[in-house]
Amino acid sequence: MSVEDLEKQIAPRTGCAVLAVPIVIAVVLVGGYGSFLIAGVRGRPAEGEVAHLSFVGCDEARPLIEARVGMMGLGDPVFTDTTEGFDLAARLPDDPASAAEIPATLAAKGDLVVRGGSDADDPILATRSDVTDSLMRLDYTVSPRVGITLSPEAAARVTAHAEAHSGASTSVWLDGVRAADRFNGPSMGWDRLDLGPSGDDATVVRTAAAWALVLEHGPLPCDVAVTRATP
Repeated sequence: MSVEDLEKQIAPRTGCAVLAVPIVIAVVLVGGYGSFLIAGVRGRPAEGEVAHLSFVGCDEARPLIEARVGMMGLGDPVFTDTTEGFDLAARLPDDPASAAEIPATLAAKGDLVVRGGSDADDPILATRSDVTDSLMRLDYTVSPRVGITLSPEAAARVTAHAEAHSGASTSVWLDGVRAADRFNGPSMGWDRLDLGPSGDDATVVRTAAAWALVLEHGPLPCDVAVTRATP
């Protein structure tokens, strides 16, 4: 084989390698950010002040709330039975914004519905019982999203409605908050839907983490209220 022939074989491969560099860098950055985000969701032991929360609700809700506490990584949690429910003493994160959202996230019902439209009174096409999997991920803008997978039966219902109402939209609601809107375009798979919070970067990350936690450990079997939150 001549030198010229060898150069011809090597050159395209070298060019491909050069073109691949930005892709590799992007994958590394997304992977690193994703690992950081997952660590934030799973939580490390909190290092803030100890808080005392009083929960009013049914006994069946406590195991799910205990699972949420464990996933958050609240420090040294201690549960105590009360006549109306139970109390929790635990160390909160040292970030004030994150700590302030802990009570609402722990008590969130976790009701999810997919509606055939963008309004709160549009017909329900699927519910939380139709969700077979949920996963926190990053979209192409490296923004956190919570992806849910619907059962084949639920996906078929949503698909039929979307095809019958082409040009309209389908929405996903979590505890009364519209978490996603999707245009009923042609040839779109409806087995996977993404929930995307809005706001500044810090708010988006915290909200997505809370949604992922609530979807993984929920819905609660009854309404739960936090009647006391100190310090």
